[in-house]
Amino acid sequence: MALILLVEDDPDVAGMMVEVLEILDHEVRHVTDAQAALALVDAGLHPDLVLTDLMMPGGLDGVGLAAALRARRPGLPVVVTTGHLASAATEAAHLPVLVKPFLTEQLEDAIAAALAHER
Repeated sequence: MALILLVEDDPDVAGMMVEVLEILDHEVRHVTDAQAALALVDAGLHPDLVLTDLMMPGGLDGVGLAAALRARRPGLPVVVTTGHLASAATEAAHLPVLVKPFLTEQLEDAIAAALAHER
């Protein structure tokens, strides 16, 4: 079981992902934007992994969030989700990317790989 910080602004997508992550036996904290994610980490939350949307409101996207999180916690695994394949290829090439819609097995594999890579 891992503590996963989910950063997703779409309530339907977030609800589905929280449900799937809990079925996969993970503990989930959900926020809707990068600033809220950074505030939780700054307040002492120590997630094992961050699962973030690439495109979010508030001026900081998933790539920027990953950089800000890793400045605070080097080596923190971050997996980016996106519905924009072109954006995934160009903006998040240095991060693991899941293109929406994805299968539960793909999510599970991405989480396992990210956690294994950072240990």
